Formats: sequence, C-alpha cells, structure tokens
Amino acid sequence: MGLFSFIRRLITGYDPGNPHDPRNPRIDRQRDAESDRDPQTDRDRSSLGGHDSQDSRNPRNSQDYADSRTRIPDRVFNPVQERPQPSSTPATPATSSPGNLDELARRLEMTADQLRAIVPAYRTFTIPKRTGGVRIIDAPVEQFKLFQRRLLKRVLGRLPVHQAATAYERGVSIVHHAMPHVLRQVVVRLDIRDFFPSITADRVRDYFKAIGWRGQALKLLTEWTTHQNKLPQGAPTSPKLANALCYRMDKRITMALAAGRVNMNPKTLEWERKSVGEIAYTRYADDLALSFNLDRHRNVKTAIYLVKRIVEDEGFRLHTRKKLRIMRKGDRQLVTGLVVNAGVNLPRSRRRQLRAVAHHLATGKRATMTPDQLRGWHTLQEMILAQSSNPPQ
Repeated sequence: MGLFSFIRRLITGYDPGNPHDPRNPRIDRQRDAESDRDPQTDRDRSSLGGHDSQDSRNPRNSQDYADSRTRIPDRVFNPVQERPQPSSTPATPATSSPGNLDELARRLEMTADQLRAIVPAYRTFTIPKRTGGVRIIDAPVEQFKLFQRRLLKRVLGRLPVHQAATAYERGVSIVHHAMPHVLRQVVVRLDIRDFFPSITADRVRDYFKAIGWRGQALKLLTEWTTHQNKLPQGAPTSPKLANALCYRMDKRITMALAAGRVNMNPKTLEWERKSVGEIAYTRYADDLALSFNLDRHRNVKTAIYLVKRIVEDEGFRLHTRKKLRIMRKGDRQLVTGLVVNAGVNLPRSRRRQLRAVAHHLATGKRATMTPDQLRGWHTLQEMILAQSSNPPQ
C-alpha cells in the first residue's frame, strides 16, 4: 500500500482494495449492469441449464443431431410480430355473394341441385413402399375423379402456394427442388411422416372458411376433398390443397432461416457475430431440404431444431431418426434422387447403367431395360439439363 493510499484510508476509512466497500466504483458499475439486465433473458438463460458439458461434443452424424434436445425459448423461436397468419383474402374472389352455394355453382358451371347430388366414392388399395411396408391409396372412382379435376381447375387452381413448394405445381419439378442446394457445404434432408393423412378434415374446413367459403358451400367443399377425416392420398385435389395448407409452414421456415436465428448460441442466448451465410430451403411434398454455404455445426444443429419445432407446431411430425440425412461437401449430396455436389444431375451409378443399357440394346445383348424405359430415362436427363440451365425467374 502506498503512502497516499494509507493516509486516505486513515482519514476517510475508505479502502480501495476492498471489493465490498460500498464506495468502491466497481460496486456502482455492477449495480448499474444489474439494473439494465432483462429479467426475462435471465429466466430463459437459467431454463437452458447454463453451460452444458454435453453440448461441447461435435457430433458429425444424423443420430447425434436427432438426439439433441436443445431448448430455445418461444420468444426466440417464434416472435409474435413475425409469425405469418393464414390469408383471409379468397384466392379466387367471388363477384356476388362470397362463399355461398350459388357462387360455387357458378364457378363450376353447374346448378346447386347438381352439386348437392354429388356423392364422393373411393376405392382403397395398397402399394409397396420403396423402403418397406405399404402405402394406403384412396383413389376416387372414375366419375367422381372427373368432378374433382373440374373442382381443381375452376376453384382450387389459383390457391396461393409458397415459392419453396416445388411439387405438384405447374412449371416446377424435382430439378427446381434441387437447384438451390447446388455447390453447398452442407445439405440436410428431412421427411414428414404420413404427410397426407396428417391433414385432417377439420384443417381443410378451417382453410376453406379462412378464404371466404361459408354455409353449405363450405360443407360440400370439405366433403369433396376429404375421405375418412383426412386428405386422401390418390385424389387429384389433395396435392394442391396440401401445398396451400402448408403455405404458412413454408413461410415460417423461410422467415426463421432468413432472419438469422440460427446464429444464436442456444446455451447462452447470445447472438454470435459470425455470419451464418446463406441457408436455402425447399419442399417437395413431404421431402424438406436445407443447405448451408458455411459448415458450422451449431448453425446446422439449431436450424434442424427450428424446422422441427415449426413442422410440429403446424400439425406434422418429422422422421428425425430414420430419414434424417446430413451430407457434407465430401459426401454425395442427394436431393430427391439428384446429385447436387457440382450441379444437378443423375447419380453417377445411374448414368453408367444407362450407358450400359444403351450399348447392350445397340449390340443385341440382353439389357435390364426395354427401349421405351431407356427413352424415358433419356427424356428425364434432357429435362434436368434444360431446367437446370434455365432457372425460373
């Protein structure tokens, strides 16, 4: 202790080396910092369990990501001001009495009595899944299928669909689903479990009501497009309705990834200054694809968790173990069966097979495909080349 400090302490009783002295300026700075702290942030931080030694691991496979149970508060996951709401504007606006039976009859160019007389009829059968098991198909009988196609063209055709949806829409295909994920450091594939059966009749009715249909028209539209309280897999109207009903889910996922929320440290709720880079998202029916131009474990992990939360909040479930795929730059990155490492193309093994079949057919040897099947594959290759060279604007 210096002479000046000793004299000051002798006169005033103040000890600058004592951190508990109330006259110490460090006490004032600490008190100010505590008064400016957000109590909600402290509660959220404590709910995360502080520093978890288990999270210091660096898992590099799908199972570690699936087993992760990182907890992120709802205020970070889904802020109220950014959550999109279902559109209340009819996609096909009515001109006279919006949503009534007469308006529906006018669009279908039928009478109200004819609409009331339509009785939905389906035949149910199963087809084997590629991964094992069977898929239940509820296909409408021919006469009712013709009516559903009329309904699709005149009423459902203009329903809004998010740009991330690339299945069952005119002008887009599996190529457009794969193109945003070309030349990426990490590509993630997720799969929705029981996609069509998860869309219940109540959800379909609520959607039709939200876009303006009422009364008997609302009741008939729901009956015509659902079967056994769910969206039938095999009906011409189901793909379009599924995409329309997933509009909010696609928008929420796109907003969450674009807002940079994956740049947050889930343990401390602190925002990192590192850039997360670009994160692309597309959906082809029940197949979801994410891709990152920066390979950062925490960002990939948090993005998967956010997507899982949003998908479950929208009434679906993901295959988080069986069909979760995380493919890095050194792996073969596949999106809906197409390789996207350096460009969109068929896998190399498939291209070699097609060349071998073409050679066998040309030389009269036994081939594993018929000439018509080979022409079909060549047509697919030409489509991939043409669409990947001219992306949609």
